[in-house]
Amino acid sequence: IAGKLGLLKLSGNEKLFAIDGQHRVAGIKAALAGLESEDAINSDEITAIFVGHDASNAEGRLRTRRLFTTVNKKAKRVSLASTIALDEDNGIAIVTRQLIDRHWIFEDARRHILYTSNGSVPPAEEHAMTSVVGLYEIVRELYGSDGRKDFESARPADEDLEAMTEYCIEYFDEMVKAIPEYKKVFHDKSARAREFRTDAVNHLLFRPIGQKVFARAISLLYTRAVPMKAAISILKKVDLSLFNPIWSHLLWDPVGATMITSKAVLAETQLLVQAGQAPRTKANLAKLRALLKAS
Repeated sequence: IAGKLGLLKLSGNEKLFAIDGQHRVAGIKAALAGLESEDAINSDEITAIFVGHDASNAEGRLRTRRLFTTVNKKAKRVSLASTIALDEDNGIAIVTRQLIDRHWIFEDARRHILYTSNGSVPPAEEHAMTSVVGLYEIVRELYGSDGRKDFESARPADEDLEAMTEYCIEYFDEMVKAIPEYKKVFHDKSARAREFRTDAVNHLLFRPIGQKVFARAISLLYTRAVPMKAAISILKKVDLSLFNPIWSHLLWDPVGATMITSKAVLAETQLLVQAGQAPRTKANLAKLRALLKAS
């Protein structure tokens, strides 16, 4: 089309700055700095969009500033499911992938994990005990809050990733041994996870939010020097049926007959208290008592 298609040739004297993709620009610069010869990249192709910038007047400067803020304010964030699948810097995502690859309960043929973009498990789902997002949350809670921000933002050392993966494998190994419902679903080919998400049976450990709460409590007990097997033994003594009134308005809405996913901290407090363990904080216990009193 005349006037719409052409070639842009750069002399090297232009002033260029990134409106978006600053991390990619920094990566390209770092790669170039490490090359002895540019011949190694002569055949490389990179897609880029060039936008004209007129710094000679206020209107041109205004246009560029607005474009920059619009791109950065309205850019669509990468979904958590995509992060779990692709991120090579987020240690929690890496461990989640390794866990799926290495633990037998997550073998594809067993269909115990859903690869959906959200953390929920549909009511009609027969086999899955959680989703990939739900598994990510379990791994995240097992890691604990101490140092987690660094573990998620910059790729950890291989030995740290391996240690965390082994810890998670131990967790699921011990859970299958200790929880009768898990033992049934994972060892009995005729059993289905959906049996524990019905109008008659509603098990905390077959709900992603319940799994997250349980993992939070396990991680806390671990910081108190309670071994994994003993921690699971302590917590499993609590009635894990979500129809029990102890979970009403925490994990289960008895009026709407729906799950509650926004009160994980208070649900963890209830789990610890019911197991005869000290809560994470006194403030959490006070909030739990206030909620139960108002319910």
